Amino acid sequence: MEKPITCLLIDDEPLARNLLERFIARVPFLNLVGTYSNAIDAMVPLYETKLDLLFLDVQMPEVTGFNLLDMLTAHRPQVILTTAYSQYAVSGFDYNVTDYLLKPIQFERFLRAVHKVYAQQENVPALPTSSSQVASLPQTDSPPTSTDPYIWIPVNKTRLHLNTKDIVFIESLKDYVKIHLQSKTLVVRLALYKIEQLLPIHQFIRIHRSFLVRRDAISAVHGSMVEFMNKQQLPIGISYRESIREKLK
Repeated sequence: MEKPITCLLIDDEPLARNLLERFIARVPFLNLVGTYSNAIDAMVPLYETKLDLLFLDVQMPEVTGFNLLDMLTAHRPQVILTTAYSQYAVSGFDYNVTDYLLKPIQFERFLRAVHKVYAQQENVPALPTSSSQVASLPQTDSPPTSTDPYIWIPVNKTRLHLNTKDIVFIESLKDYVKIHLQSKTLVVRLALYKIEQLLPIHQFIRIHRSFLVRRDAISAVHGSMVEFMNKQQLPIGISYRESIREKLK
């Protein structure tokens, strides 16, 4: 898989920190390297650690989030502001932050924010940013036949005619899936079980609640891991192991 996005969290509210830590843990491409209750304690790791993303509360004692941004003039990571006060939004974007999350933060809104960071690093289409955009996405079609291996899937505001033979595996990101193709990856607003219904069942197998793989892309099985030709490995979920052994005999 791609190198994870390293992130740091600064928030003086324990409940807010705990919530964001749980959200970060649910996103496979995020790697939380530190959590701090104030900006002062976070200054050394901010300067000494190569970070991709900073989750930053605005209203904090002694040094506010904006005070900290004034200090981080060089090598500043992308910033997602978190605050309970909507009046800081305009000031936040004056600092060229990536996004602004208003507390209480919902996971779907959090996911859209972090995907902006992911999209810039991985050069993939941005996710929809409003419910109206999501509603306007085209629907998928029926499963491919044996003579037509293609499926139609929504990518941003377009429809992509995707050859299922190009898929190596599909990874669940809750309400989204990350489709790993032979030459690139796509992130699509579609639950894993939905895209599973579109795929030919004899060509794809579920090895984990978060992974759906193309059967003939698997080169080996090592204990509780499947391996692909490029030596990349994925875990086999405990409840799937017996059925995987049967299917791959």
